[in-house]
Amino acid sequence: LESYRQFLQQHGVKLNTGINEPEDQFGLMLMAYAMLLENNHHVTAKQLIDEHLLSWSSAYLKKLQKSQISPFYQALAVIAEQYLHML
Repeated sequence: LESYRQFLQQHGVKLNTGINEPEDQFGLMLMAYAMLLENNHHVTAKQLIDEHLLSWSSAYLKKLQKSQISPFYQALAVIAEQYLHML
């Protein structure tokens, strides 16, 4: 988490959703990725994915796919995993 937090600070990414959540929450990481892309920081966005998200996202998404939370989140996990593989 500390390495990711430093990465965000170094690149001027501020995530404030109004809710007390960890910066390395999956959805927030995708939001930071989108923010970097919107600001034409493609190399930094790729670095975020490669160095900070891909190291753990596959295991997380596999668990989410097998969970009994809801069919919606199971399907969303499949789509997210496919998207990350495409990157």
